[in-house]
Amino acid sequence: MTDTQAQQDLAFIRQIMDESRSFATIGGNHFIIWGSALALALFATWLAATGHAALSPMLIWLIAVGGGWLGTGVLIARQRRFATVAHPSGRMIRGAWMALGIAMTLTFFLGTWNGTIALAAIPGLSAAFTGVGIYVNGLLARIGWLRNLAVVWWLSAAAMLQWPGNYTYALLAVLMVALYVVPGIVLNRMATRPAV
Repeated sequence: MTDTQAQQDLAFIRQIMDESRSFATIGGNHFIIWGSALALALFATWLAATGHAALSPMLIWLIAVGGGWLGTGVLIARQRRFATVAHPSGRMIRGAWMALGIAMTLTFFLGTWNGTIALAAIPGLSAAFTGVGIYVNGLLARIGWLRNLAVVWWLSAAAMLQWPGNYTYALLAVLMVALYVVPGIVLNRMATRPAV
């Protein structure tokens, strides 16, 4: 191996490490925004479903999802300005989450509006979809612990679909905080660590 080849190999390894830091930046704030918005909406839905509060579920979700998309737009604009999604894998992660978010928004709003999706199925389906996003994000970013969280999401989805009930809204709210907001905080910390 020549010195030039060794330098090129080291430069490639350095680029991959830098990409991994940008992947963490891409995910962390998005996880925190969406996890917080959805956890609050899920908890409010649980309160409404159990009769503890007179809240309109449709209004709750319009505000939560609208706020999530608004926050996403702001983050994407900021990331473009700082070029944190310039790498092809970063664009793939962003694109995968965008596609999943659009699919979930259409599925749940239209599906519940026209009655093709039962309200009781939404928490389980949400957990299943979220597991897909977590898995793809962890796989593309080469973050094993994030990829492996998908298994917890899918097992939770199976339980909520098998045993539906109002409790699933509260359970999904807890999962959003524990398996979405907290990982977002961890990803942000990973992104701010100095490169080795």
